[in-house]
Amino acid sequence: MTARIQPYHRPSDCIGDPHERSAVADLFAHLFAGRDDPHFDGNHDGMAIAARSPALAGQLARLGGVVIGQLGWSQRVLLRELAAQAVNAQFNSRYSFESRRGIGESAGLSELQLEALASGEAPAELFDAEQRLVIDYARATAKGHVSDALFKRMVAHFGEAETVEATAVIGFFGFWAMFLNATRP
Repeated sequence: MTARIQPYHRPSDCIGDPHERSAVADLFAHLFAGRDDPHFDGNHDGMAIAARSPALAGQLARLGGVVIGQLGWSQRVLLRELAAQAVNAQFNSRYSFESRRGIGESAGLSELQLEALASGEAPAELFDAEQRLVIDYARATAKGHVSDALFKRMVAHFGEAETVEATAVIGFFGFWAMFLNATRP
């Protein structure tokens, strides 16, 4: 598969009109303040594609900062990565799955666990009860149908505030999975 959209990895990739070049330059200056060579690396091709719309890319960066950097539930990095990878697998977003593989591994996910997630499995011998709950909830949310029983289990385990935060994390990674599937970095 080839990319459908030419990404802006660097401000110089934008060769549009002066207004567009200025907006892209401002985006990079804001996101990479103080860096000599502001650019998105290969694991951030989605943001490089979103940079085609600087206003969108700026808002996505802010949202990502909140969802990943500030939400208490998201600070449980292993659970966050389980949710992200379950969503990526649910949406068949290979690119997104692979781009987060290293983050998952550094959070403590084994290669066996990652492969199980990629195949849609969550065997009891690989995941504990809390991890399976997160995986089940992420998959159900991505499918668009969370049963009352599953939602109650989430609230009973994490509380209402953290269930809201977990749902936001899942929605955020669901957005990226769909975005990347459509644009094909």
